[in-house]
Amino acid sequence: MEYFKRELSEYRTDINPINNYMSQAVAFVANLKGVDTKEATKLVKKVIRDKGPKDPIVTYRNRLENGDREFTSSKLSEYINSVVRDDDILVPTFTVYSNPKKNKSLHAGFLKHNISRRNKHKAIAFEAYQNGDIDKHTKNDVLQKVMKIFNNSLSGSYASMSTALYNPSQHSTLTSMTRAVASIGNAVTESVVAGNRCLYSAEATINYITAVIDTVNSTKVAAVMSTYNIYYPTAVEVMDMLLYSTKRYWTNPKAEAAILTYLGRLDKYQLAAVMYVNDLHHMKKYNQELIRSFIGGLATKVIGGCNNPLKALQVDTEGVNNLVHHICMEDISGKKIRYKDLVTADPDTLMVLGATAENVYAVLAKYRLLIKTFFTTDILPMDVGNIKDCYRDVIVLSDTDSTCGSYDIWTDWYFGNNKFTPEAVAVSAAVMTINTQVIDHNIRVFAKNMNIAEESIGLLKMKNEYFWSAFVTANVSKHYYANTWIQEGNVYAKPKLELKGVHLIASAGNQSIVTDAHEDMRNLLTTIEAGEVMDPKAILVKVADMERSLLKAIDSGDIAIFKLDKIKDADAYKLDDKSKTPYFHHDIWTKVFADKYGDPGKPTYMTVKIPTVLKSRRLLSLHLDSIEDPDIQSKLREILTSNGKDQLGTYRVPLTIAGGSGIPKEMIQAVDRHRLVLDNMNIYYIQLETMGLFRPQKLLFSEMGY
Repeated sequence: MEYFKRELSEYRTDINPINNYMSQAVAFVANLKGVDTKEATKLVKKVIRDKGPKDPIVTYRNRLENGDREFTSSKLSEYINSVVRDDDILVPTFTVYSNPKKNKSLHAGFLKHNISRRNKHKAIAFEAYQNGDIDKHTKNDVLQKVMKIFNNSLSGSYASMSTALYNPSQHSTLTSMTRAVASIGNAVTESVVAGNRCLYSAEATINYITAVIDTVNSTKVAAVMSTYNIYYPTAVEVMDMLLYSTKRYWTNPKAEAAILTYLGRLDKYQLAAVMYVNDLHHMKKYNQELIRSFIGGLATKVIGGCNNPLKALQVDTEGVNNLVHHICMEDISGKKIRYKDLVTADPDTLMVLGATAENVYAVLAKYRLLIKTFFTTDILPMDVGNIKDCYRDVIVLSDTDSTCGSYDIWTDWYFGNNKFTPEAVAVSAAVMTINTQVIDHNIRVFAKNMNIAEESIGLLKMKNEYFWSAFVTANVSKHYYANTWIQEGNVYAKPKLELKGVHLIASAGNQSIVTDAHEDMRNLLTTIEAGEVMDPKAILVKVADMERSLLKAIDSGDIAIFKLDKIKDADAYKLDDKSKTPYFHHDIWTKVFADKYGDPGKPTYMTVKIPTVLKSRRLLSLHLDSIEDPDIQSKLREILTSNGKDQLGTYRVPLTIAGGSGIPKEMIQAVDRHRLVLDNMNIYYIQLETMGLFRPQKLLFSEMGY
């Protein structure tokens, strides 16, 4: 039995905006005017007849049976009705697709096959990591990423005119669907976990109230309120709940008074629905004991008493097994769990997992009516289309196809402070499970309203992938680091550092600095988990010492901190004027420096790329005047003048020569020392900014007295 979701057959396609508008308008008028439904219907019809919304004409390209396309126009209502009548699929961009029952896509089979292969390699990679087989882990981790790239490549192909798969509407379809799903995840999480809704205007707020009271069954509300002795909120308390969200977007005393008047006309069941639908936070606020019992029950580890633990784990609905793994993380840390193997290999662990799963199902059954009434509704988040403008309380990360929420406000409430213990993980996982299952239900409603076939509704979902104990985001877009304790129900023996962003993962700087920075990130996350505070001055002094070490290495001619580049054969460059290509640096070396430092031979060869401060005619002239070797000075001046160069942004030294005798002293004095330090230390500067430690743009920390 599923507690948060309905049977697939119970999800209905309901995309009739006219009927829904009428129903909600009648509900609004009936409550506001205090009249019955019949009278309210008359009033609404009169308004619509006099100055109501019009049915707009839409123009679209219709694909004929022979594949040709023609422009067609119709009323919007007719366009939508034709989708339902022909049993087609309507996606968020309003593109219509043929039902797979009529025409099955080859691409769908390709995607399904790769998803299966990816899951296989991910499982092997995790098990290898737990066993310490890094080579096997790396191989399979790469392979699972390849499968992901294969699938993602379809979207790119649809958008590229150079491919046989070019179909721009398909690309926007994929993007709009993934964004809609991620937006549902964001909106539901904010509402369920923090009681935060994107009520961006007074009209949107009234519309939300009306949608709830028109959709939620008051008889069911009465039953659930009585069964669990739930507190009936007053109109003022419901208004306070709404103001918690609205005050971030607008303040209008007149509109707020009108909304309060509207709330005052609702009965106690309607007020309860507006307060509690998709809102575990405000349910907790007014029903502390009830929600503590609910969450505490879900988060309880049970040692024994299960008659058939294997059977209890084989049911696995509602993400229960994932929750069980979080609750029992100490028992399965570092292990790849196969339930059937545990029957003989580790029956004690199997008993703990099975008994805990059985308890979770019992708790869900106990609160089934509460879940069904307030969380398994047809009230989709109204703010999906405006999610980019939504103020967030608990969403810390979101991308095109993903969302990440924080549950620390719940552990803080449950324990009185934030803890990083298995018990705290269990509590946060319990709330997370409720939230993710509500998200899953909402996605099913969304999928059915696209008219996706019943058997395929469950394919569109967001899985619970990572549990991060601590998460730190950077000022650079899509850059963060976190401690991964659990991944897809698999508990790591030691936390795994999760890195996102090229500047944190594959920094072009000295790799020893990158390694040190990664270790410091781990230390920061561990310090957070321990409830301790790092000494900011000690961190800044360490970074300043690293800067000084780099400056010393530059002055000594150490090539380890420079980037490498390649000079190719002259014919490899398309430009006829080779002075505008890297090949020019081969000429500089052979004509100016080779007699003194050695000949590298003909290109292609690797070089050490040295950034300089010679960005102007004046600075270049001063540099040439400062070169002590008259032969090098005259040759360098001649080649630069003959090629019309009044600046020299880089020097390039053949790697074979630099590796043996170092960088010529004539070049050392022109090195852009600041830029080199900044390039090598960039990963540290990004990390320091996550801690609130910012560097003035033109200064190094070592120049600030640290």
